[in-house]
Amino acid sequence: MIVITDSNLIFSALITPKGTVAKIFNEQNRIQIFVPNFVFDEVNNHFEKILLLSPYTKFELIEKIKLLKQKIKIIKTKQFQNNILILQPKLLRISTQMICFLLL
Repeated sequence: MIVITDSNLIFSALITPKGTVAKIFNEQNRIQIFVPNFVFDEVNNHFEKILLLSPYTKFELIEKIKLLKQKIKIIKTKQFQNNILILQPKLLRISTQMICFLLL
């Protein structure tokens, strides 16, 4: 399954490491996760708040973010049109795989 998400689920996985979202992110064999290229900019912008709400030390949180970056495929966004994210046309070549959009 392919999941395309935004920063909210990244925040959730970092703040609640034993929660459902974090478990989904750890299902590497069954799930591919894609995020727009600006998502980790948002994570960096809200780093201090995430640190405050998460169970991690600063060093641990930095390491967790690095691990997430390795697990998640970062895709370039072309533009926004009517509040819909337009992805680069060569992003995915999918025939029968299911795609879930988890933009919250």
